[in-house]
Amino acid sequence: MKASTNELLLALRSPSSGWLAALICALDEATQDPAFTEHQRDLVRGLLDAGSVPQPVAIAANRRLESFEETVKDLQTYLLEQQPVPVPVVAPKSTIFSTPGTVVDDMWTMPLGRAPLSRSSSHSYPSVPAGIV
Repeated sequence: MKASTNELLLALRSPSSGWLAALICALDEATQDPAFTEHQRDLVRGLLDAGSVPQPVAIAANRRLESFEETVKDLQTYLLEQQPVPVPVVAPKSTIFSTPGTVVDDMWTMPLGRAPLSRSSSHSYPSVPAGIV
């Protein structure tokens, strides 16, 4: 059975949908990770079809999750401890060395290979007599 987006959104409005939300968030993260292979997806489908998780599997999963959480914490600590590398600030040459009064007029820039339709700044509409297409 494939659940529709509307059905899922409606189910998530329920006050008792906490586990559904947690599983959807975890599944969303997992499906974005290339390491979550098709084989692993089949294993999850099998657990859902069975309707329960064997106790040894649940224990092993908890241990693996604790290890995964430690890895994430270590990575966060490492990233937060890194000192930012100062970036030299260089003033643009145009503000220091430009001559006053230099203006670029883009209105006269024409695309290569095409003649402009009109040099007027106003817009005009084609004049076609009524009834003729």
